[in-house]
Amino acid sequence: KDWKLAAIKSNKTNNYKPNSNNTYDNKSKIINEDKGDNIKKRPIDSIDKNELKKKRKSKKSNYTLVEDLKSLWNKVRNKKTTVSERESTIPQILSKLKGNLATLSLRHDVARVIQYIIQYGNDSQRKVILSELLPKFSEIAKTPYGHFSCIKLINYCNDFIEQSKVCHSVKSHLVSIGTNVIGARIVELLLANYPNKLKKSLKSEFYGHKFTVLLPEACNNLHNLMTALPNKESAILDHMRDLTQRFVEKGLLVFKYVHSLIWEYLCEITNKPKKLNDFIEMTIENFTKLLSTKIGSKVACVVTTYCQPKDRKKIIKSLKGSFTETLLSTISYLPIIRLIDVTDDTVNIQKTLLSSLRSVTPIIKYSATGEVIGVPEPILTTVSKHKYGSKLLLRLLDPNANIFEPDEVKLFANPPDIKIYKKDPLARSKEHLIYLKSPLLYISNKYLLELIRCPQGNRVIEYLVKRFYSRDLIANIARVFVGLEPIEPEYVDNEQLDDPDVENEVEVDEQENDDNDIRDDDIQNETNNTVDETNNTINYWDEDVNEEEPAVEEEEVTVILPIHEDMNAHRLLKALLKFELTLTTSPDDFDRSLWDDDPVTSLATVLSNQLTTNDNLTLWISSNRACLILCDLIKVSSAAAIISNLSDDKHLSILKSSEHKGGQLLYETILAHKPKSKITNSAKKVKKSK
Repeated sequence: KDWKLAAIKSNKTNNYKPNSNNTYDNKSKIINEDKGDNIKKRPIDSIDKNELKKKRKSKKSNYTLVEDLKSLWNKVRNKKTTVSERESTIPQILSKLKGNLATLSLRHDVARVIQYIIQYGNDSQRKVILSELLPKFSEIAKTPYGHFSCIKLINYCNDFIEQSKVCHSVKSHLVSIGTNVIGARIVELLLANYPNKLKKSLKSEFYGHKFTVLLPEACNNLHNLMTALPNKESAILDHMRDLTQRFVEKGLLVFKYVHSLIWEYLCEITNKPKKLNDFIEMTIENFTKLLSTKIGSKVACVVTTYCQPKDRKKIIKSLKGSFTETLLSTISYLPIIRLIDVTDDTVNIQKTLLSSLRSVTPIIKYSATGEVIGVPEPILTTVSKHKYGSKLLLRLLDPNANIFEPDEVKLFANPPDIKIYKKDPLARSKEHLIYLKSPLLYISNKYLLELIRCPQGNRVIEYLVKRFYSRDLIANIARVFVGLEPIEPEYVDNEQLDDPDVENEVEVDEQENDDNDIRDDDIQNETNNTVDETNNTINYWDEDVNEEEPAVEEEEVTVILPIHEDMNAHRLLKALLKFELTLTTSPDDFDRSLWDDDPVTSLATVLSNQLTTNDNLTLWISSNRACLILCDLIKVSSAAAIISNLSDDKHLSILKSSEHKGGQLLYETILAHKPKSKITNSAKKVKKSK
């Protein structure tokens, strides 16, 4: 029997069951033991686990104090607690915490109590906590639970004296805190919220204390330090290289202060190929982390420019699945445009990234409650109307266009000594445009009115007309400006044109669609009959019921100007007419490789015909902006037919008496382009009518 008990205790006979009346559970522990007297023990699973938990906790230090603090905290944080009770209970909690704040802030349960007092207490209570935590602030900032109290102190202690005390406590410890996985959040808050007067001395610690101690004052950036100490340039760069490696190894490339430091380091090594290649090797695996801030996006642009083709493949692979979100971000759109701008492997770019823009099906967005957000539209329409995403389309349509801000232009400048790509940029953009031509023209025709009224969308339409000069797009632009609905073209996928089985599939689809239409007609007739019967019964019962209908709230109506008076539409039409005017004077200056094969009627001719046939001239000459457009339209030789319609007595008398400057300018333009014989006859008729 002793041998059996020893074997059970050592867990060596889990599967062995000797001939006895003992029963075993899965963990080889006796549940019922036959000892002769047949005394049954209580099963071990039924032992109260809470009692064991309390026994373990009671052995820890400050057990009774922690339990009292937690009971008071649970009372205070209850929503039913009044303000007076809360104000009277917080001092009790603080009195129990005094003297043990530094040690208790490291516990996960008491740390929440301290955070609550900092957030909901008064200034005097915050000063008590701050004064007790300051001596060990740099150590607490690196602990898993204690750093939350430090974050609360930084956010709620807004007095300059208190902020200077916090800066003094972390002085000479900022590099150790900033290179710690937990403490990096403290440094991020300090450098983001504190004034520049205090941040200047803190940030200079990252440049190396052995270098900054040689200067009389703290330096603002790395460039000033290197200009002040030219003899220490190589040593400073080596120090910054080691600091960057520590940031990468600790996974800290998501913080803004890290991005600003490595951006300063990168600006100093762009002319040093070895150090630059070493920096790219360190950061290429964490490329997506750089896209979280504006400065990090600048670093990503430089990395994309100078990295090797194999590294660009890694970047493309890392962006798969998040291309549209990154492009539509206000921060991370620049590296995307630069990546497409310098990558020679256009097939990989199209299959991995640009393929997400080819879908023309509207995307429905839902809110948390299940309601539809906005109007469903294709992703390419969203990109065209986006302030930053539209820059990608404009860059593809015209690589030489001025679409970037002054600080962004430097990121897209090619280095003079290094050849970063082999293909011609115009040939590369042309390949991407051929890939996106069908969806671009489809959404530009279908959503033309929305794009024309949008500040970014009308610029995309302008560049589309200049690059493709599509007959359907020009005709729809003229229809929209006259007040007619644009004609929606059929969407033809370019990728399916090369497939020999497409024609057979189309024929089969047409037959299936015809069969489905016949079935739908039969079903519709049956449903109409049933609906008529049900409507009769419903109307019969509704006669006896008199219920008051709920009052409909009147919605605020936003006034939308007519298309010929819209500011963005006016800018678009003026730019297109100017383009056609230069097209007639210097036709060889434009690339016509992507234009329609058949000769296209100019926009000026189509628009003048639409204005004369639909009798919209009387409406247009009453608007200032429309009159300015007509002045540009008259200057184009193909729109000579509109001069004869504007030269009649009715329109001339309206223009002569107009008060806006556009009408007066149009009147003078008509007289300048009209023959003298007609001018005298019309002038005499005007005098007789007066």
